[in-house]
Amino acid sequence: MTHIWADRIRETSSSTGTDDFTLAGPVTNFREFGDVMSNGDTCFYFAVLEGGGWESGIGTKGTGTLERTTVLMTSAGNTSKLSFGAGAKDVFLGLPAAYILSKLGGTLAGALNWATAATVASATTADIGAAASNFVSITGTTTITGLGTIAAGAMRWVKFGGALTLTHNGTSLILPGGANITTAAGDTAVFVSEGSGNWRCLGYQRANGGIITQAAASDFWAGTSVSKPTTPKTIADAGALVSLTSGTTINTDGSAGQNFMVTLDHNATFAAPTNLIDGKVYTWIIKQGSTGGTGAFNAAFEFPSAPTLSTGAGKYDIVSAVYCAADSKLIARFSKGS
Repeated sequence: MTHIWADRIRETSSSTGTDDFTLAGPVTNFREFGDVMSNGDTCFYFAVLEGGGWESGIGTKGTGTLERTTVLMTSAGNTSKLSFGAGAKDVFLGLPAAYILSKLGGTLAGALNWATAATVASATTADIGAAASNFVSITGTTTITGLGTIAAGAMRWVKFGGALTLTHNGTSLILPGGANITTAAGDTAVFVSEGSGNWRCLGYQRANGGIITQAAASDFWAGTSVSKPTTPKTIADAGALVSLTSGTTINTDGSAGQNFMVTLDHNATFAAPTNLIDGKVYTWIIKQGSTGGTGAFNAAFEFPSAPTLSTGAGKYDIVSAVYCAADSKLIARFSKGS
């Protein structure tokens, strides 16, 4: 059973009393109910007997008839079937005013159900604005830079079928975090059109429950981002050993991590580290390589006494230091290996 809306549906009926309407054919320049309805379908109807009253309601199509299933109002001022007298009744399909939702706003009396999800193939411009449903399933893996043109205020709920790149643009495709998003199968998002082919993503949900943009280890050590959440993976990555290259001068970049390791095969000087954060603790693990070497430290390292590295291939020493930005010093301690 389907509720039918259609234009120019109007027939006559000579039925009397409270009987269902036996349909006698269309009025000139109109169509009959059977042209758009199958038995069991419903529609809003109006029935008028000139000089003898009127009725509006929800009718059900039968064989040659329109059943008066639910009466909404009559000229008698009630919702009971009107007892029509003799004469030709005008029976036509229409929309009662009470069922019209004003553009100025109103309250729906029931659910507003969307059409089945429309499928849109991923493309440089995946035109979700032209989709025949507010719920859109995007297939494929082609990078998307635009979503088509539709009036401002139109919204689309989108599900992604696979991995593709949504390309952030500060005007035409505004994404959370201001960065590209790599989708995964089952991810969902809500987009609103801002007109002229411009769209804004109001929300993005990972299928696995994860966040869109997480802080990387480099963000963690830079210590400047206030918009990227830190996850357990961020912390684990940030604590990983960063390899340094053995040479006569060994450079350390504090934005790369907290823990550093070098296999020493030179008589080396550890240069003053760069990009350090005040109060952070940094650690250097120094392993003697097959050739081995000695180690000297820039004056930025403040030791109680100058350290002497272990000798012998495979031996380990550790330097730990807290950075004091006020003095541009690393307050350092040396642990000699066995």
